Amino acid sequence: MKTSLLLSAALLLLIACEPDSELSQTDQDREAIENGLLPGLVLKGESLQPQNIIDRLSELKVPGASVAVVRNGKIEWLETYGWADISNQVALDTNTLFQAASISKPITAIGVLKLVEEGKLNLDTDVNTYLKSWQIPDSDFTDSQKVTLRLLLTHTAGVNVHGFAGYEIDPNLSTSDVLNGKGNSDSIKVIRTPGTEWAYSGGGYVIIQQVIEDVTGEAFDVYMDREILPALNMINSTFAQPLPEDLHGNTSLAYRSNMSVNEHGWNTYPAKAPAGLWTTPKDLANYFIEIHKIYATRSTDGILSPETVDAMLTPHLGEWGLGPALEWSGDSLRMQHGGKNMGFSNIFVGQPKLGNAAIILTNGDNGTIAMREVLRSISRHYEWGLLGVDTVIPFNHPPSFLEEISGTYVYQSPNSPEPYVIEFRQNGAYMEVINPDGEVEERVIAESDSVFIDLTDGDVLKFITLGENAHFSWNDTFDFYKR
Repeated sequence: MKTSLLLSAALLLLIACEPDSELSQTDQDREAIENGLLPGLVLKGESLQPQNIIDRLSELKVPGASVAVVRNGKIEWLETYGWADISNQVALDTNTLFQAASISKPITAIGVLKLVEEGKLNLDTDVNTYLKSWQIPDSDFTDSQKVTLRLLLTHTAGVNVHGFAGYEIDPNLSTSDVLNGKGNSDSIKVIRTPGTEWAYSGGGYVIIQQVIEDVTGEAFDVYMDREILPALNMINSTFAQPLPEDLHGNTSLAYRSNMSVNEHGWNTYPAKAPAGLWTTPKDLANYFIEIHKIYATRSTDGILSPETVDAMLTPHLGEWGLGPALEWSGDSLRMQHGGKNMGFSNIFVGQPKLGNAAIILTNGDNGTIAMREVLRSISRHYEWGLLGVDTVIPFNHPPSFLEEISGTYVYQSPNSPEPYVIEFRQNGAYMEVINPDGEVEERVIAESDSVFIDLTDGDVLKFITLGENAHFSWNDTFDFYKR
């Protein structure tokens, strides 16, 4: 409670310090967006109540956010809200570094595609051809189809390890150490036939990291920081892990959901290619502008050729391009990627044909809801059609059913010896998920006879079985069983 009050007071202090001035059209647009945050779902018959971004950050216990908006191929505006360091009242500015988390992946892809254009790599060659210090073991899965860079970039190579937790203290792991599972993640291997299905894999991008190191003869971050980031005009960014001391001066701390910060301020990620980029919204906006310029105007003086960018933005299995996720086509084509490291929650969405994009980086584990609401407000104001508000019609269960499904539920993570225990209880028309700290983690309402949905963040709880052995799936990912 004390931390929450401190955050609220600090955010109000920032507002009080903002100067009054006559607003330009751009500033009027920005102000409307700042005051237009909406949830993704609303109950039928209820009116929408737009909220202010500062208020939402405080309510959601998110210390700060940094935003960039691109329109028609140019940066329209940049703005920050809140704090890089609450305790010392260090405000964010547009050059404050955030961990990009998985938004690192589409930037890594540019490094791969540059080497392809230079003739040093081929997207469809067995990557073991390039790997010198580590090899993908032969297995029944790779008999008929070898792992290639195209498959790795599109998450269709059949490789395990979804993501990486990082380390509070630098573990001094090499890329091959990560591949061999010497840290806090599993060893990386092929667990399904390459090319047969889409399954998100940060582990696949560590293989890419090793390929780049073996082909260039340099550390991944050295190559990317010299050859790729400057060419994308990402002048404040780096893949260096751990972050060099001389860059600590304007770096955001990483805040957990309870608003705590680890001793070193943030985690370190030896898995640099999938999770290691430090950046700003402005730098990511510059990356998007470069891609837009090449894709929409067929510019031949960019970092990649138009043909390579076309290939990058061509959907493969799972609607994934060579780096970014893709949706729709033609003028409406959308490239996007989210990012989630400890204490950072981010999103990037762009329309490469039209030259519109939004980048929202937040410095809290609770930032996911806030970033979506900011993106929704941007999209609604500029009429981009990226995110809307859907209406939910509640399903009326008898009280006996809600009593039947109430109780204690347990999720057993394969990566933790301790189970995650929650309480599922009724509160009026809603059911609440109470986390181990006694906090309300979800407030869900019945949408059908077996599905409950959270109106704030869209999380879905789907009951698979009922009765004494009740079991529900949380977002089709985590299975909870009644105890």
